[in-house]
Amino acid sequence: MFSINRNKDSFDKQYYQTDMQSMKEFLMSTNSCDNRAKLLEDWVSRKEIEIKSRVVLPPNSMKKPDSEIFAQVDKKLKVAREKIVAKMLDTDEFGNKTKAKAYKDLTTVELSRISESVCVRLNLFQGEYPAFMPQAVKAILEHPNLTKSDYNKLDTFAKMFELDWRADRKLDNKKEFLATHPVYTKSESNIEGYGQIGNFEASAMLRVAC
Repeated sequence: MFSINRNKDSFDKQYYQTDMQSMKEFLMSTNSCDNRAKLLEDWVSRKEIEIKSRVVLPPNSMKKPDSEIFAQVDKKLKVAREKIVAKMLDTDEFGNKTKAKAYKDLTTVELSRISESVCVRLNLFQGEYPAFMPQAVKAILEHPNLTKSDYNKLDTFAKMFELDWRADRKLDNKKEFLATHPVYTKSESNIEGYGQIGNFEASAMLRVAC
């Protein structure tokens, strides 16, 4: 249905293949846990508004799928939010000082502690969050070593205390182009992260739980 009345004039032909590639990549980014029909409906409705607003031909530098353009737009923010999360954990589970770690090196256990510490403190902000907070939560939830249970817990607490880390609650955001403000799809956790929990980590978690 997205192709109906498309690719018929010279103007639309300049955009058509890129739009189709954008839709293909969007569908590939969804997973079995997503409500794909709802996500696709949101994507198509916003893309149709975007198509109607076009008045000039795209320069060669903009003839790219939405995901590629967004990666450039989000590049600096991504680096900044990952650095924030990497600095959130300065002690281990016993209170001892730890060496600084890169974001990509955070383990499943460490991410669980970080997400837990964020969850229990969200109510302290009373809905007035600093600008970095949604970005920090987004970086935690996007980490491949985060377990699905921790993802769901942090996402639930964010909804409960109205922390809009996806930035999709405001109507103004829904009017943005998909290349600058995409429809957010739910991330899958990397189950390989479970493999980083050894005997020592399991024993430490049991002591904390008791």
